[in-house]
Amino acid sequence: MKAVLALLVVVTAILGQQPPNPENQLREAARAGDNYTVRELLEKRVDVDTLDANGNSPLVLATEAGQTETVRLILKYSPNDMSRGRAITSAAGRGFLDMAGVLLDAGVPSFGRNNGMREACGLSHLELVRLLLQRGADPDVAAD
Repeated sequence: MKAVLALLVVVTAILGQQPPNPENQLREAARAGDNYTVRELLEKRVDVDTLDANGNSPLVLATEAGQTETVRLILKYSPNDMSRGRAITSAAGRGFLDMAGVLLDAGVPSFGRNNGMREACGLSHLELVRLLLQRGADPDVAAD
């Protein structure tokens, strides 16, 4: 394993690239729905709140990619992920009703400015609006 890692470092240096770091691997695995790699990295305590260049955490990337099982996995290992509010707005903005349900079931708050109402209303997604309202979302946020 050490020889493979050393070879990887040499090859990436030749190509002028950085070797993959665990945080990048976690974000890419989350986006791709690679639950084996996500679980492995989370068990090694890789920082789940790490952000990419666009400010997206693994939770947000998995949400945006529609990776429901990966979102469940991330929330299991990190129930207090710092980007939970952004994840609910991402789910709502894509009309992912099931994903919004998973996030809400995991305790992601449906109140405050990042509650998904604006996004759900913008899509005219009545089932999603209904779900958010049932979970305590403020309907006035959608009008801001």
